[in-house]
Amino acid sequence: MAIKIEQLLELPPAERYLLAEILWNSLPEDAGPDVVPLSPREKREIDLALAEMERDPAGSRSYEEIVAELRRQRQGR
Repeated sequence: MAIKIEQLLELPPAERYLLAEILWNSLPEDAGPDVVPLSPREKREIDLALAEMERDPAGSRSYEEIVAELRRQRQGR
């Protein structure tokens, strides 16, 4: 049975969010721009963050720290 995008878009927001999270987490951890293309704005944001990290490494947070904070925030709703 094929699932149509229109059917997925009819899901309640919470279920669409869960589906997006499941799909996102299914990507390989080392997925680069060839797998997950970046928009020009996203590329600029990453370039700015990398420049800031190089300028002040002590002020940077790891990916794991950021994800943990986002999860705490989501659970605190």
